[in-house]
Parts: sequence; structure tokens; C-alpha cells
Amino acid sequence: MKIKSAQTKLILFTLCWALLPSLIFSQNLNYYDEVKSNVSFPKGFDENKSKQIIATVAIEKQNLFKKGKLVTDQNWEVYLNAIAAKLLQNEPTLIRKIKVWCVKDLTANALSYIDGSIFINQGLIIHLKTESEIAFIIAHEIAHVMKQHALKEIELQNKILAAEINADNYIGRNYRNLVHSKENEYEADGVALKLIIQAGYQPNIAIQALSVLHSDSSLYPRLNIAQTLGQLLNNPLTQLDSTEWIKSKKRDEKVLLNIQVSSEDQFETHPDISKRIISLREQLEIYDKVENSQLYQIKDSVQFRSIQRQLSQSVLTTAMEDFEYQTAIMLVLTNTFQFEQDVRNITLLKSLYFIAQSKENKYDEELLNKCTITVDSNLIDINKIVYSYNTDKFKKLVYGYAKKLVDQKQNEDNYFYYALCNEAYLGKQTSQIIFQNLLNKYPNGKYAIVAKQKLSQNENK
Repeated sequence: MKIKSAQTKLILFTLCWALLPSLIFSQNLNYYDEVKSNVSFPKGFDENKSKQIIATVAIEKQNLFKKGKLVTDQNWEVYLNAIAAKLLQNEPTLIRKIKVWCVKDLTANALSYIDGSIFINQGLIIHLKTESEIAFIIAHEIAHVMKQHALKEIELQNKILAAEINADNYIGRNYRNLVHSKENEYEADGVALKLIIQAGYQPNIAIQALSVLHSDSSLYPRLNIAQTLGQLLNNPLTQLDSTEWIKSKKRDEKVLLNIQVSSEDQFETHPDISKRIISLREQLEIYDKVENSQLYQIKDSVQFRSIQRQLSQSVLTTAMEDFEYQTAIMLVLTNTFQFEQDVRNITLLKSLYFIAQSKENKYDEELLNKCTITVDSNLIDINKIVYSYNTDKFKKLVYGYAKKLVDQKQNEDNYFYYALCNEAYLGKQTSQIIFQNLLNKYPNGKYAIVAKQKLSQNENK
């Protein structure tokens, strides 16, 4: 759906073309054969380059599988591919090669490969409110495969390069290719619109799906973060929440009501989202005028809500594993996703504890850079709160929250992090007593090994 630059794609192919074919074939034979069986190159396409392109895709797919980046839940796999089957009910040949996967990635993005593999990030799916919106995103990526946009872009790059008098004029060549890349996006939107109409989905949802990409903040409804977090921590954090939140809320509402067209997309691979929305609206007007137009009756399937609940849990796990602690806090603070109280408490406790540790170790900038989801002033607000305290004051705040949770309910998660927070704020001697109590209370618990190590370290020091 979105790729940072045409240069990124060009470099990807160039690097892989430099590999020895024998090495590629020996290491990626299964993936290579799998991709090859699903790709048809245009007549006259250079044979060596076709092998190199297939190898590139094979390596990329192999990396996704080997690094464990794909959601392996069978329910998700069946669900997403059932949507693709609805969209391709009139395309029996294409339906055999299309395969949709969900990727463990928090960015709002999707992409397709020339062999029919479609990868949609968790961070995009979780934005979407209806099954119809998911269908449009899948249809858009199917359209790229159907129209062979990737291969056409490669052919165009080669033609531009061959015709270019000045071999060093990369900017000029890249700009001409970007113009073509944008045309592909408009075409993919149009084809996707036809596919969802044929399948029976409500076509107006295409606007909703693109609007989500226009503003990532829709993942988190506007809320007074300082007040919510302050109430949970029994701390008057509201004083840190200035009128900036109110200004941000008004700005968000204005953007949603009146999408402004940007002219700053001339050096991007994709047109500005607002331009794509305008184009789709014009096409929708044409469809609305067609006599005896089809009734769009496909509703969210029975699985949709349960699938979304599963996804919210999976996204929270990804956020914690990827050190996206601000994102994890935002997920559990909003009412968009229904988490159990224990899950919410321990997520807040873990996240706040690790942020406190990052403050102590001067990792603030690094931690902020790891926050891959841009959510306007939501994350700005949360960062303003957690980084406004000096290290000792913030550690005391986290310690107080840990103690409150332990007093309320002494489960192992809360108890363990209470011990860590004691070590951070009150020192190792006090924490040693708590770690010993932890071992007595949970001798076979999941944190027993770490507790023993902490005790041993404290004794040695």
C-alpha cells in the first residue's frame, strides 16, 4: 500500500541482481520455485532479470517466514483469504495464486508481491472498523498483482535508463518513474472499487479505508491522556495536560471535516491520500448513476468481531516485544479495545517500569525513535507526561503504582514488577527481601529464575 520511496524498491532489486544465480537457487530453491510458478512475465522480458526478480521476491518471503514476522493463527489466515476469494469469484485463475498474510508490524501499511502474496500489517488492520474496509485494502493489493504494476515499473525504469543521455541524472529519472507509480495507485484504487462492488461490499467504504491512512490518529480516539493516566496512578498528572490537548482535538476534527489537498507528494511513490479520496468520490458518483445498480448487502461476517479481539491482543504483544511502550500504554488506556483489567494493569506496570529504566540509562531518545506509529498529539501527550518527571520522581510514581496493584491483587506479574520497582526506587536491600518473598510465594513461578539471579547479584554486591 505504501513504500517509502522508489529508490528503496530500486535498491532492493539491484542488490539481489548482484547475487550469483547458483547461490540463490541453492539456498532458496523452494521459495524460488513457488514464486516462479505464480509469475507470468510480459513477452520479451529479459530472462536474466526475470530470474533475479523471482529470487528477490523469494528471499523477501523467506525472511518474513524465518524471522517469525507472520501471524500464524489459522483463524486469521482463513478469514483474510476468504475475503480475497469473495473479491475474486469471477477470476478463477487469479484466485489460485493470491495468498493473504497478516504481518507482525505496527505500521499502517500493506504490500503485494508479483507472485500474488499479499502482506497486511497488524497496524493497518487494527485501524479498520469494518470487514468491508479490510476487503478494499486487500482488493487494492490484488489490483497491483492483476495489473502487474511492479513489473511495469521495472520495465519503465529500464527504458528511462536506456534513453537517458546524462547517466548521472538520477533525480530526473526517479521523478519520471514516480509519476508512473502514482498512476498505478489511482488505477489500483479504481480496480479495487470494481472488485468490492462485484463482491457485494458497500463501495463507500473505500473512502473510509483511505481516510484511515490519511490520519493514523483514528487508532486512538481523542482522550485526555493525562487525566486518565493520572487517575490510574493516583497522581495529579492533569496539571501537565495543557490546552494543547484541546487544540489538538479541534485540529483533528477540522481535518476530518475538511480534508485539504496537499501538493507535497511530487517526490513520493504514492499520491497524497486526499487526492486519491477525491478520485474515488468522482468514480462513486458514476456508479451511483448506473440504473438498476446492485444492492450492497454484505455485512461484517460472524468472525469479524472475534477476529478483531484476537488482533488487539496480538498487537499488544507485538508492542511489548518491540519495546513500543508508549504504544502499549495507548492501547490499554483507550476504550477501543476491550482488555481484561489484569492485562491492562500489568501492561501499564511493565511499560512504565521500562520507561523509568530508560530514563535512568539515558535512553529517552532511542526509545522515542522506536515508536513507529505516528498518532499526532496522542503520543506527544503521553511522552510529555512520562518525560516531564525527573528520574527519581518518575521511579517513585511507578513504585507507588506497583504497590497499589500488589495491595489490590497479589498475582505473580504484579508482585515481580513491584520487586523490580523497589530495587529501582528503594534500593537493592529492600528489594532483596521482596524477591525472597517472591520465591517463597511462587517457588515454581515463571519469574523464579530471574528472582534467584537478582538475589545472587545483590548478595555478591
